[in-house]
Amino acid sequence: MTESTSKQATLRRQSRMFRGLSSVAVAITLAAVVSQVVMSAAPLWKGGAVEPALLNTAREMVLSVPALLYVAALYFARRVFIRIAAGEIFVRTNGEGLRAMGRCLLIGGLWAILAEGLVPYSPDQPLALTMSEVARQSSDVVLAALGLALTLIGKLMIDAATLKTQIDEFV
Repeated sequence: MTESTSKQATLRRQSRMFRGLSSVAVAITLAAVVSQVVMSAAPLWKGGAVEPALLNTAREMVLSVPALLYVAALYFARRVFIRIAAGEIFVRTNGEGLRAMGRCLLIGGLWAILAEGLVPYSPDQPLALTMSEVARQSSDVVLAALGLALTLIGKLMIDAATLKTQIDEFV
């Protein structure tokens, strides 16, 4: 077996593993989002107060948007891995996929940062919970920065693929 065939087999194996793990992550995230929204809306069909239930449901939906955008980023990452496993490494569509991933992470991170104002702060909450909130807020900034980086890398790959096409046509 040649070295390139071995590397191709490794890429395919890693791509299958990523597809499996990303599918599990998507399923868990979607189940968590749906359960949070349903639980906050439960008073609507259990005979509770309607106005607070509607407000809490809307709040949960707004707070769930970043998780849904992160799931979309996983979808684009999965597609890039599939193309790379097929041997398509430096192609325009991979750059577009990275840009789409970056946009999803950037918008999700920024949305999470802006939506933080919807979560009420209680001065009597335990220190561990406060530190957990600080860590979560900083991770939103990191995800937004990662999204911007992926967007820029994707743009660079698109430009490189276009230049390569132009050079190939010239030669």
